[in-house]
Amino acid sequence: MKRLIVLAACLALLSVIACSKAAEPAASRTQPQPAADAPTGGPSGAAEAAKPVESAKIEITDDLVLGYMEYQKENLALIRQYAEESSKNLESAKGDTAKMVKQFALNDKMGKELEEKRKAKRQSLGLGDAEFEAVKDAAQMVATGRALYNQMGGEAALAKILDEQKAEIAKMPAEQRAAAEAQVADMTKSFKDVRDGIDVRKKYGDRSAEVLLKYADALAKQYWEGLQMMGEKK
Repeated sequence: MKRLIVLAACLALLSVIACSKAAEPAASRTQPQPAADAPTGGPSGAAEAAKPVESAKIEITDDLVLGYMEYQKENLALIRQYAEESSKNLESAKGDTAKMVKQFALNDKMGKELEEKRKAKRQSLGLGDAEFEAVKDAAQMVATGRALYNQMGGEAALAKILDEQKAEIAKMPAEQRAAAEAQVADMTKSFKDVRDGIDVRKKYGDRSAEVLLKYADALAKQYWEGLQMMGEKK
């Protein structure tokens, strides 16, 4: 049952990642790194505490998802620009303590300007605080789950593994088959739950989940692009 063990391990990993928000990349030791989709606070680390919102009561619509994706596209571009300018500033001050202190202050100012631009973009898209928090939370759930699901091979990989499992179970003693089949069924359900956004359904309802799943692959692609970009800036 080697394949069964491998599938169990993969699904355990899927469950852990899908049930949590996207992890924020570690900050560089020499320059502050803004979170890829942080709704509040500047990248200097002096973030204002976000006001609590009842995001789970908000229904996710196509307009909200498309608005969030457009926001994220510009947000990542702004972060890239900030990181490049910040890096240049700190590099130019290397070896000069006085200049370095000034550059950190400048970076803090740039971070606040970055957040103002983020806020302005959200407003231009009609994304209020509650709506933004809801769609960000839900989109991250879908994006992380679908990204890993795709990385593992998606439907083709699942079908192949299940075929191999059926063949292996058929070779087992009759009294062991029922338990093995039940285990495979449970793991298959877990795999499909991640694919079908079970956590989003529980939190935001079926209609919101169905809307988000239409954009799941696009959200996953944007998620990976963000992680890759943040990794390049370390």
